[in-house]
Amino acid sequence: GCDCTPTHQAYVYDKRTGKLIRKSFKTKTAARLWHQDALVALRRGELTPAKPAANTIRQAFDDLIDGMTDGTILDRSGRHYRPATIRSYRQAADRYLIPTLGHLRPIEVQRRDVQRLVDKMHTTDKLGGSTIRNKLDPLRVLYRRAMQDDEITRNPTEKLRLPALSTKARRVVAPETAATLLEALPDTSRALWTILFYSGLRISEARAMRWTHVDFDNGVIQVQAGWDDVEGEQDTKTTAGVRTVPMTGQVRRTRTPQAGERPRRR
Repeated sequence: GCDCTPTHQAYVYDKRTGKLIRKSFKTKTAARLWHQDALVALRRGELTPAKPAANTIRQAFDDLIDGMTDGTILDRSGRHYRPATIRSYRQAADRYLIPTLGHLRPIEVQRRDVQRLVDKMHTTDKLGGSTIRNKLDPLRVLYRRAMQDDEITRNPTEKLRLPALSTKARRVVAPETAATLLEALPDTSRALWTILFYSGLRISEARAMRWTHVDFDNGVIQVQAGWDDVEGEQDTKTTAGVRTVPMTGQVRRTRTPQAGERPRRR
């Protein structure tokens, strides 16, 4: 009845603490090599048992999200977490993760506990595969950091049975259709949507644009920031988001009425 993947466990005994130091590996060879290195590290005083995390999952989430908010905890790219990401992590923790796992310590959570939560989200809450993966992201971050800090020796968020991802075909409209849709917009909105249609900017990036980012002489737009509905101007979603985008002729020709001008009626 076991659905786990077989692993090989190696251990050494630390006389100073009277504890076994264990670690699991996918292959016997890897376990044997670690055992040899661990004996040497133990004699040098460079190896210590993993320290169990004392906080509950609820407390760990509070610390994690507080650290994301004040900037002391960064993502894997070394960037600050975006406000929208922090809000989604808090919502997922409060709605799904804490009610089920919040009373446990991180070291006590088993893979079967997380799997039951996944099954419940799928069958009872009717969440799709992509949404479930997003809801588990805060838990994955929590355990990834705990593993890096030697607070735990296993990650219960790995090797879960997750619902398949459902993908929808992207609809790419023809240039003629895009022009018709833009023409139907009021003058005050057309410039923004023309940039979105023809320059490929995210909505948050277009909302954060300043006139200093628009270079008509060279025909380019400098994408420098994004916009959050709560926090205002933010860094772009990724480092690659800071980029130079060429302006097409349609973008260059479209303008928003200035103050005092009368917009065209439709």
